[in-house]
Amino acid sequence: MHKATDEGSLTDISLCTSRDSSYFATGSSSGIVNVYKRDEFLGRKSKQLKTIENLTAEIGQMKFNNDAQILAISSRNERNGMRLVHVPSFTVFQNWPGPRFSLQYPRCLTAWTSARVAGFLSVGHAGGKVLLYKLHHYQNA
Repeated sequence: MHKATDEGSLTDISLCTSRDSSYFATGSSSGIVNVYKRDEFLGRKSKQLKTIENLTAEIGQMKFNNDAQILAISSRNERNGMRLVHVPSFTVFQNWPGPRFSLQYPRCLTAWTSARVAGFLSVGHAGGKVLLYKLHHYQNA
């Protein structure tokens, strides 16, 4: 077991690892997400790779897609409170969710389906619906 302090966070709420365990992310009560590289973290270099500050309410769920290229983060306490982060560049997709789509208050993030079909993202919201999105970047979607 390895123990360290999540830098800059007062109260961590959620934790998520990539499928291959190379990355992990922590989400806080204030909407801050810190992303770490596992090998560096275990090597006692517990400085985060990136701090993501695009949400302002408690981070309830996070999930990396199958190849750890995208990290989905969500807050059930913020309207349209979900963001997609491109992990290699650590940029947040500014065009998602689009202006025509309302996620309402996200409740359930069952993202990224199976290993063979990486281009779909499903999100449940407070209105009782589950939305399925296709990410056109993935050719096998």
